[in-house]
Amino acid sequence: MSVEFDNLLKEATEGVKPPDYMIRLYNFIGKIPLKLGVVIFLLTGIDTIKVATRALRKRTDAAIQVLYDYKFRPWRLIWGIGDHFWQMSYNCRSVRARGIFTREAIKILLRAASKNEVAKIDVVSLGSGSGSQMLQGIADNNFSSDNIYLTLVDNDFRALEMGRINARKLNIEDLIDTREISVGRFLREKKPESTDLFEMVGLTDYFNNDRFSRYLEDIYKALKKGGFFIGANISSEEEAIYAHGVACWPQMYYRGKVRIQRFLNMAGFTDISNMWISKCGLYTFWIVQK
Repeated sequence: MSVEFDNLLKEATEGVKPPDYMIRLYNFIGKIPLKLGVVIFLLTGIDTIKVATRALRKRTDAAIQVLYDYKFRPWRLIWGIGDHFWQMSYNCRSVRARGIFTREAIKILLRAASKNEVAKIDVVSLGSGSGSQMLQGIADNNFSSDNIYLTLVDNDFRALEMGRINARKLNIEDLIDTREISVGRFLREKKPESTDLFEMVGLTDYFNNDRFSRYLEDIYKALKKGGFFIGANISSEEEAIYAHGVACWPQMYYRGKVRIQRFLNMAGFTDISNMWISKCGLYTFWIVQK
């Protein structure tokens, strides 16, 4: 299975890193004093306004959706060019690569989980946001309510409502349930060894080490034997000055491959043969099997 993920990652990250001089330029703008970089960011695009205002309100799921949905819009004239400039940053490219990998990896994992001879696959998306990538992966697998049950977990009712709308558009609304609850509380309520697949891509960016460690342990306990867990955490600070100094992105906890593997080991995922960890742009993905 690791070969499949390696090939998928190669496709998802093709052309993801911009030239080094562009990364330096984005970070240079982030260093401009008196928040003038933020002013430039807001005045030179339309997507930029959506991203910054949502990030400031800590609606990062909605801000990321702007990045997922990006396409060049020449009718925006100078602001269309501005949006293109900002959307070609390493951060934005990495988010889109992360989305592609998540969507396609979910398809592979669902097919693997369906071979475990369970009546219905229990899938949980933690900090799901609108669940766009997870939902698309399920829709592409042509599952029905007879063989899969997906729970979208988020403490923002607006994100969950968008998730329901997305599911409706994909004709899979009858496959999902939504829980407006914190991740910690949800995991505490989850029965041991009850879940076939956990997805938590990006949410751990905002967890300190204590919460990160605790939630990994809870996920391990809730996974069935043979169950899968896919997650991703931002790991490279190459464009951090730009992200936090211009795009108004909230604080994040950066973790690389070695640290992530150590946390997974401490949580109970100790079998290296059932562990895949690799870099996807500015992020590091992991896929582990209990």
